[in-house]
Amino acid sequence: MSRGSSTTKLTVSNPQGEDSVELYVAFDWWYDAGVMYHADGSGTPPDSGIELTGFGTFDSKEELPDWLTDEMVQEALEVADLDID
Repeated sequence: MSRGSSTTKLTVSNPQGEDSVELYVAFDWWYDAGVMYHADGSGTPPDSGIELTGFGTFDSKEELPDWLTDEMVQEALEVADLDID
């Protein structure tokens, strides 16, 4: 199993309008390649995951918009094309 921490740049859009915010996102990741066959003939499929650990704007003076939630950032992180394996 592999584990690590990383950062990425994400743009999150307001679902109620045309606003969006560009964020610096920190996250933990893990990846397990799985096993095709154990000794008993069973197998374990590959699996991976990511967990949001923090986020903010690139400009420290810029405030986060009121509409932005942790859940929105986590969802954007999950659908982002991240190379974690």
